[in-house]
Amino acid sequence: MPLLLAALARLDAKADECDLAGHPARAAAAEFDEMVEAISQGSDCAEMLEAQDQAGQPVASSPFTGFDNGELLQRLREKQEREKIAATAPEDIDISDLDPDEAADWDDLQWERALRSGISDDPDFWTRVRASEAAAGIVHEDDEMFEGFMPGEDMPASGAQALPLQGV
Repeated sequence: MPLLLAALARLDAKADECDLAGHPARAAAAEFDEMVEAISQGSDCAEMLEAQDQAGQPVASSPFTGFDNGELLQRLREKQEREKIAATAPEDIDISDLDPDEAADWDDLQWERALRSGISDDPDFWTRVRASEAAAGIVHEDDEMFEGFMPGEDMPASGAQALPLQGV
């Protein structure tokens, strides 16, 4: 009798945890009569209880389907680097490799560092960037560099924090 009560308590707990579709409760109910019969005959119901436990587990689906491990790792590294840049004081950002005359070749993280460091506040910065981009054939519609900001106009030194994380 104690085993039957334990099984009923377990089934009640599963019914209480049921999701909107009710899958765990249906799985428990479908095997209820079979379990009661097996318990009354003194059978070991460990496998049946394990199967019910598995039926009650949510199915985890990755939000990162379509990405291989290398891509996920690269995105994680970029996110961590962006957080590191955002947490670093503007004057402590390494800008030794940031030449505005070669800005057309910068990657996203180099732009993050440039904006966070404040070198973009130099009035000559955007003229040099535009020349670099023009030489590379890059043209911006309406003379806008970043959505929400006009280059060199009221762009905060901490602008990297306001930029969206692309693809992360």
